[in-house]
Amino acid sequence: MSRGNTSRRSGALAIFEFLLLIACYVLPAYIWLGDSASTYLFYDSGMNANVFTAGCLIALMYFQGLYGAHQRVGMDMVLRLTTAMGVGFLLEGAIFFVQKSLVLPLNLMLAGSGLGFVVLLVGRLTYAGLLGHGLGPERILLVGATPVNRKIAGHLRTHPESDFLVVGFLDNVLEPGTEVEGCKVLGPSSALQEIRRHVTFHRILVDVYRDEIPLPLMDGAGTGDRMERPDELYELLFSQVCSLRPASLLFDTDLAPPRFRLVLQSVYTNLLALGALVVAGPAILVLALLIRFRSGGPAFETQAATGWNLTPFTRFRFRCHRIVKTEAGERRELTEIGRWIERLRLRRLPELINVLRGEMALVGPPPMRAEFTAALSEVLPYYRLVYLVRPGLASWSRLSGAGDDVVAAMEFNLHYMKSLSPIRDLSILCQALTQPHSQPEPDSVGP
Repeated sequence: MSRGNTSRRSGALAIFEFLLLIACYVLPAYIWLGDSASTYLFYDSGMNANVFTAGCLIALMYFQGLYGAHQRVGMDMVLRLTTAMGVGFLLEGAIFFVQKSLVLPLNLMLAGSGLGFVVLLVGRLTYAGLLGHGLGPERILLVGATPVNRKIAGHLRTHPESDFLVVGFLDNVLEPGTEVEGCKVLGPSSALQEIRRHVTFHRILVDVYRDEIPLPLMDGAGTGDRMERPDELYELLFSQVCSLRPASLLFDTDLAPPRFRLVLQSVYTNLLALGALVVAGPAILVLALLIRFRSGGPAFETQAATGWNLTPFTRFRFRCHRIVKTEAGERRELTEIGRWIERLRLRRLPELINVLRGEMALVGPPPMRAEFTAALSEVLPYYRLVYLVRPGLASWSRLSGAGDDVVAAMEFNLHYMKSLSPIRDLSILCQALTQPHSQPEPDSVGP
């Protein structure tokens, strides 16, 4: 499916659900208020409050990713919708102190939100049925037994609870009947018309090798089959971009987050960093004094790093090592205080200063030393894309286990940039705080 068709379909769904939510808040008003409901709605700003509340919920659902290309009815959608409703209640409470006329009475808010939750679920079920997918898994035909398609098929085979099912492969090299990741090759791409008569599928994902042109597929292009690249499904399943193809990076307009999202991230990041510094300030001061007087030398170590739009900045961390001279030369070793700081995962606490100065964010790609940025940019020209956002204290690539694999880390970081939102940042922060710390932080590249 083309990106334009996806956007129009998502926009139409958002408008439809917006109108449904307004109706869900209007109905309880007539039930509770009776004859005075019209007065409340049209003369006491009740309708304004209904429209504002419904609009906020649609915006929160958008930030929760409920209008993506592959959203389907399932537990994940229920959790996202519940989160949007919960944040909506908190937002209503905050707005009460700013503009009371835009806040619904508590009984109407509870009744309307409960009704809206049920109606939206039923609406999504109906929407899925109208798309022709039914309530079962979406059946996918993979064209090309490439590494990308194999990885998708293998993941779906080991995750039967998924909303997707691979019915088989079309491949011009492998013999029909060959098993690939638990699925069979049904034939070459030229057999699409024949296979359609015997196999039911809803979508065709095409990923062929560079020197292969699947011209036989063009015979089925006008039959209503949804032919598309596997990139969006791959990203949905693995939370990383499909691959760093130069053409994809050149024409993918979603890589750079919209400016309003960057501004919003800057606002809540600075507020949270200020609050964290107020709370952690005494601990930073005590640790700095301990390092200074017990280990000798400066309390902080600085490092030249690359920030947003390739702007250099100085990164602050606690000094946890000292230089020891040996017969073989010099080596670094952890100090006694540094060992405890590493164990308690406090080494990067001073980076809150960088966040407050606007050089870093709480969540973003790992900060990289300036010399490594220059070297990687020569080898991977598109590496500069990760600097369209600020580097972060926590990063999705580190949480995902990319380690020192620069290409894999970039794929995870680009996925984060495309899905940047307050809820996404909060989720990554919670995972970073609760994830076991099994190995020390590397010094050569980034956190």
